[in-house]
Parts: sequence; structure tokens; C-alpha cells
Amino acid sequence: MKKFYMFVMSLILVLSSCEKENESLAPAPITLDAEYEGYWFYNLQGEVQNLNSYTFLDFGFLISTSPSFNSDSTKELSLITGMRYPDSFPKHFTAKMPTESGKTYYYKAFLFTNDDGYNTGDTKSFTADWQAPELETVGYKYDKDKSLTLTGTIEGLAAMRNDTLLKPDDYSYGIELSMDESFNDVYYVPVDNSLPSQTAQNDTFRIEVPLFISGKTIYYRTSFRTQSNKFNISESFHSDAKDLIIDWQPSFVDLGLSVKWATCNIGGYTPSDHGDYFSWGWTGTNYYINQESITALTDWYYNKQISGWKTQYPYGYDESYYNKDYTIYTDNDTLLKLSRDAAYTLWGAEWRIPSDQEFIELRSNCTWTLETISGVDGYRITSNISGFEGNSIFLPMSQAFVSGSIQEPNTGHYWTRCIGLKNPMMSNSFYFGPNYAHDRFISLSYYGLTIRPVTQ
Repeated sequence: MKKFYMFVMSLILVLSSCEKENESLAPAPITLDAEYEGYWFYNLQGEVQNLNSYTFLDFGFLISTSPSFNSDSTKELSLITGMRYPDSFPKHFTAKMPTESGKTYYYKAFLFTNDDGYNTGDTKSFTADWQAPELETVGYKYDKDKSLTLTGTIEGLAAMRNDTLLKPDDYSYGIELSMDESFNDVYYVPVDNSLPSQTAQNDTFRIEVPLFISGKTIYYRTSFRTQSNKFNISESFHSDAKDLIIDWQPSFVDLGLSVKWATCNIGGYTPSDHGDYFSWGWTGTNYYINQESITALTDWYYNKQISGWKTQYPYGYDESYYNKDYTIYTDNDTLLKLSRDAAYTLWGAEWRIPSDQEFIELRSNCTWTLETISGVDGYRITSNISGFEGNSIFLPMSQAFVSGSIQEPNTGHYWTRCIGLKNPMMSNSFYFGPNYAHDRFISLSYYGLTIRPVTQ
């Protein structure tokens, strides 16, 4: 009996010792298999063993496209973290992760405690196996007086828009535009359902975009993009492209002067449209923006102009450097070459940018009257030449595009074809406001100004 008693006591001591030993074990993260959740998302899973009285926990997953988890070899190294005290810490935890189709991801659960520091579980991997939705570019509707409406369809779009698994910033869709059939230079117009001109019904959406220059071929295609700023993971899909050509043609008014003046600015389709903003000598092989979308498209468009000038003139205002190169823009050291004239290049050989003298002629032989058309202030310019009285044009106060934004409100600022100071960084413009009109104004050539063409 005594032996049996001693055996039981020994067993109790052993079990007690094991229990205390287990209590002293540090919490350990366990990496579990990932599960496909839907669309382009996978659900990472982990759990914690030996959870006890540790006072602070930080947990989540390390994710990489490299099995070595070397942050120098992959940009997708990411963390999903959370904080829990032991009494509220879930033994099993998960995280929704966006993926790129066909890519292999490596991941492991991690745990950080104030007592034991940082620990990770085993590495597991999965290859994202999901299919992008089918996309189709349906076509366009051309409204000669307003704009262009482009239509596309995305398989399952209606379901995605109503699925609680997806948040608005998980994806976007819309139309990609290019004047290059290979889409090397792309402008993406995403659907914004808060705008009346952009709507999605069922799997079909429509986007209203500005009109484009007449005779230029525009390529367009439906685009769908997944995105995640947290994970730096995104992917783009697009349909086959279609093309269109706008048949709009510019017109002029004869004021009885040495040249006839166009009825609207380049990029405008009515007399009050501001039109596009050009740096001096920029012929514009990208997009041409009307007033309705001036902010978003002009940022993209004008940045390309700036980069072009910086490439050719990287040394700021070193006139000795520019004097070696300015002849690529000018004829006879004074006038913009026709090959660098946006009106000639975009509207055709019968059009060009007016000279200083032609603007002065316009000011001296016409009556300038302030007028507002469609909410746009400008001048009604009416001929005083015998036989042409009553003929007029309207010049809107188109302002200027400088340093990434529209500036100089209540002014009109138009390029001439004349160089300033024999230096292509300084070119002549015509500048006017509510109470004045300058004969000539010298502007930095990389400013974005408007153009009102002339013809013989």
C-alpha cells in the first residue's frame, strides 16, 4: 500500500511538472493552408499554440513572391497585423489577400510578444488560380455638339458591384484611350458612378469623354483593374481595341483682315470652349481636351509637354545653351516652324498659329466687347472694316496652365508663332483681361496656353 501511495504521488508530481513546463512554453504561430475566397482573393489562415498569460500580441502573415522572403528581391513583401490581449486573442486568425492570376505566393504566420519577441511559423505557398472576367468593347455614340459616349461590358460586373466581399477601392473599370494602336501611350478613364455621364447598368457601362481632334484616329478598349495599396498588388485586363475617327471640321470668320480667324480654339468645339493647353512648339500627339474634362486630362497631357522640354533643355535658363538649339523650333530665328505649329499639324496645312502682328491687327481694327457665353467670360471681337461690319469672333478668357493647374483667372492667354529674345524658353503670346489687351506678352515656352488658329 505504501508503494502504491508513493507511485501515485510520484505520478502527480510528474504531471504537475509537465503542466508547469507547458505553461512556460512560449506562444507559437502555426501556418495553415490558404483557401480561395472568391474573385481574386485568397484567405490566409493561421493559429497560435500555447496561448497563455503573455501581455501583448502582434500577429499576422509575412507574404512574398520569393521563398527566401528577401525584401530586396520582391516588392510584394507585406504585413497584415492586429493586436490582441490574451483574453481576446483568437486562436485561429485569417486575412483576405488580393492576388495576381497565375502568380505563386509564399506566406507564413508570425507572432510578436513583449516577452519572447518575434516568431514565425512554417512557410507555405499557393498559386493564384482564378480567371479574369470577359471584357468587350461595344462601341461609341458621337454627339457632334457635345461629346463621345463609349460603351463596354464586363462579365459579372453587376454581381461584383453588389457583392459585399468587394469594396469600391478593390477594383476599377472603364475605358483606355490611345492614339497609338499598340497602346504604348494610354490614358485610362475609370467609371465614376457619381457622375451623370458615367453609368453602369447590369454588366454594361457607359462613359462620356471629350471630343477629339477631327481626322485623328482614336483607339479605345474596355479595361478592368484590380488594385490594393496595402499589398502593392494590382493587375490590368483589357478587351480587344476598336478605333474611331471624329469628322468634326474647323470653320473661320472673315473679318476683312490679312487672315481669317477660326471660330474656336484648338480642342474646343464651340466658340466659348477653352480648348487645349499647349507649350510653345508642342504639336500634340496625345489627347486634346475640351472644357468639360480639362483638369484630369490636362494633367496627363501637359506633363508630357513639360517632360519634352526638360529633355531638350535640361539646364534651366542658360541662354548660351538654348541658343545652340532653338533653330529646331524656328524659321529665320523669329517664327515657329510649321512642323512645330500645333494648328498646322492638327488642323491641316491651311491653318497656323497667328503672329504678333496679326493679333495687333485684330485689336486695332475690331471692337472688343466683354461678353459671357455659356458661363464663360471673354471678348466679342467685331470687325470695323468696311464690308465686314458685324462679322465677329469670340475669344474666351482661357487662362493658362502652369505648374500642374489652371491659373491666371479672368484672363485670356494665347500663343503667337513668334519667338521671344531668340530663346525658345521665352515666346511671345497675346494677353488680355477685363480692362486691357496687350499687344504682346513674353511667356515661358513651357507654359500651357491656348491657340486660336488663322488661315488665308
